[in-house]
Amino acid sequence: MVDYYEMGKRVRLRRMENHMTQEQLSELCEVSNNHISSIEKGTHHPSLNLMKNISDSLNTSLDFLVKGDTKRRSVPLDIIERINSYDDDKMKSLIRYMNYLDGLPYK
Repeated sequence: MVDYYEMGKRVRLRRMENHMTQEQLSELCEVSNNHISSIEKGTHHPSLNLMKNISDSLNTSLDFLVKGDTKRRSVPLDIIERINSYDDDKMKSLIRYMNYLDGLPYK
C-alpha cells in the first residue's frame, strides 16, 4: 500500500535537493503548481504516468519516491548538467579522481 503522505515528503525532498521550485517542477511535468503542492502534501494520489514524469524530472528512481527505497542514490540535477558540459579532458580527469576516491577507505 502506498503512503501518499510519505511519498509527497520524498517528492519535496528530491525537488529541494535539485534546487527546484514547485513551479519549475510543475512546468516540467505539465501540471499546475497546485497539483504538485497537493502531491507533496499527500492529499492527491497521482497517476503512475505523472509519478514517472516527476521521477524523471527529479533524476531519481520511482522506487524511491513511491516506496522510499534507497538502494540507489540519485545524483542532483545540477551535478549531472555540469558533468554533461565537460569536454573529453575534464571527463578523463573526473574519472581518474573518481577511481582515486573509490580506493579510499570508507569512514
